Amino acid sequence: MKIIIAFVILSLTVFSFVFAQNAENGGLYFHIVDEEETQAFNDFYNKNPSSTFDDNGALINPHIVSPDVIILGLFDMGRQKNNAMGNPDFAALRTGIRLDKNEITDVRVEKHMMSGEPIVTFYLSPEGGELFFNHTLRNAGRLMAVVFENQIRFIARITSPIRDAVTIQGFEEEETNRIADLLRTVSPNDVN
Repeated sequence: MKIIIAFVILSLTVFSFVFAQNAENGGLYFHIVDEEETQAFNDFYNKNPSSTFDDNGALINPHIVSPDVIILGLFDMGRQKNNAMGNPDFAALRTGIRLDKNEITDVRVEKHMMSGEPIVTFYLSPEGGELFFNHTLRNAGRLMAVVFENQIRFIARITSPIRDAVTIQGFEEEETNRIADLLRTVSPNDVN
């Protein structure tokens, strides 16, 4: 099954897709965004920007968020309109899964056959497809983020379970290539 994730602006909300990579052990992490915690944290941060983090980037008061939430900053790829949460500085993330080089089998940059816009498609192994399917099935309707080097790269709403192939669209060609490069960091194939 091939699912297309479209990045569109709707009522000032943008649906974007978020990937995360943990630099220590590789792989891409797909986390669920807690929208209420995100809003509460960003409200607090906007009122207290100088007293939220210490010099090392740690929360001064970790009790401003739930203990099972991590706060990560959003990476600016130059397209603020692809921010699904109205341009906050940070997002509160919950449960995540990891896909590595054994689960992402191929990454391709192509042109959409109807619109001609650039798209990235990444293909999953049977094991990766099952893991991704279960994660997206449990979280349909919620926002999912992808993180690279402990920064959220983009965020998307899960509209339905995704199993074998994921197509990402709605970015300019340069950004599409960056997304493909990010996905290729964990793909065993060196594909164009």
